[in-house]
Amino acid sequence: MVQIGAAPFTYDARNDWEQLPDGLRLHETAGVAVDAQDRVYLLTRNVDNPVVVLERDGTFLRTFGQGVFTPRAHAIRIGPDGFAYGADDGAHIITKWTVQGELVMTIGTPGQASGRFSGLPFNRPTDVAVSPIDGSLYISDGYGNARIHKYSAEGELLFSWGEPGIGAG
Repeated sequence: MVQIGAAPFTYDARNDWEQLPDGLRLHETAGVAVDAQDRVYLLTRNVDNPVVVLERDGTFLRTFGQGVFTPRAHAIRIGPDGFAYGADDGAHIITKWTVQGELVMTIGTPGQASGRFSGLPFNRPTDVAVSPIDGSLYISDGYGNARIHKYSAEGELLFSWGEPGIGAG
């Protein structure tokens, strides 16, 4: 086993931790999140099994997100509300899922980008953060828009800020 890191943060690298069913492949893993029960959510760029859920010990539980995520799946988060949130810059959407894999909300129109640097959501969104105070969503719309969009917990656009540039601020 290979040990990586530096004291006091050293880790044993294990190539055999995840116990995937025969034929299931991770491809690129763009994001990792952990829920309150220590289950691990891997957001992969495998469109047949985009989100792979494992127990803490690596035991396979389930996959979800088929038909929703593209090969440009970008980030996954478990919010303080216990839901899983995904960002897909290829589909131009943010999704909200139960941890069992039921899609409960989509923000954006799948496959439809706003104009490049238009300021309108979304043109290749990259991540989402969920406020522990009121469930508001802060979405980075970075590759094609250089904006942050704030949404209510119900998915209503509240306001946006930012613009492309190289100057101060």
